[in-house]
Amino acid sequence: MISRLRGILMLGAVALLAAALSGCQPSQSSTKTIVLYGFSIVEDVLQKEIIPAFQKDWKAKTGQEVKFITSFADSGTITNQIVFGAPAQIAMVSTELDASSIKKASLVTTNWRSFKNGGTFAYTVTCIVTRKGNPKGVLSFENLTKQDVEVIYPDPTTSGGAQWVIWALYGSALKTSEVAVGVPDQSLARELLRSVSLNTGSLPESARKALTQFGLGYGDALLTYENEALHDISKGKEYGIVI
Repeated sequence: MISRLRGILMLGAVALLAAALSGCQPSQSSTKTIVLYGFSIVEDVLQKEIIPAFQKDWKAKTGQEVKFITSFADSGTITNQIVFGAPAQIAMVSTELDASSIKKASLVTTNWRSFKNGGTFAYTVTCIVTRKGNPKGVLSFENLTKQDVEVIYPDPTTSGGAQWVIWALYGSALKTSEVAVGVPDQSLARELLRSVSLNTGSLPESARKALTQFGLGYGDALLTYENEALHDISKGKEYGIVI
C-alpha cells in the first residue's frame, strides 16, 4: 500500500492539522482539504472548537481556506476502515494498538511518538459513573460485581475506551492484591474481569454510545473516560463519579 496518512495521534491531535498542510504553498485563492478520521469522543470538541479555531488561525496566517472532511466512530472501526482503504490523512485513535495496526499496514508517513507528549495531547482516567446519589453504593471496581448492579461499558472488540476499561480493572486488581499479600495476583485480576463482565447488560460499540445509553436510563454504573462523564455533567446530567 502507498503511504498516505500524514499522521496518527492517540487521544487526539491539533498540531497535526498544521502538519497535514505543511507541504502546501499558501495561496489567497486556494482551498485545501484535510480528511480526518477520529474516535467517537473527540467529535464534539473537534467540530465545535478545535477545527473552527484552526481554520480561523490558518486563514489569518496564510490567507488559505481549509476544508475538513471528517468521519467519527469507535477507534477499532476507524482503524479497520483506514487499513482497508479509507482516504484519511489524519487518524485520531484511542490506543497505541490501533495506531500500530495502521502503521503495520504501511500507511503512516510520520512517527507519532516524535510529536509533543509522545503523540498524546490529552489525558484522562477510567472512572465509574453512577446514578444521582449513588443508590447502589458503588465505591470501587469490586462493588461492580454485586448481583444487583448492572454495568455498562463499550465493546472491547471495537472500542478503545473498552480496552482502557479492561486494563483499569485488571491493573487495579493486581495493585490491590499486591498491597494485600505482597505480590500481584493475576488470578484475582482475571476473576474481577469475569465477575464484572457477568453483570454487563450491554456492550455498545463505542464509549460515546455507551454514555448515551446510560443517559437513557440503562444500567446502574458506567465505566468510561472521566472526561466523558464530566462533559455530560457540564450539560446538566446529575451523575456521580467514582475514581
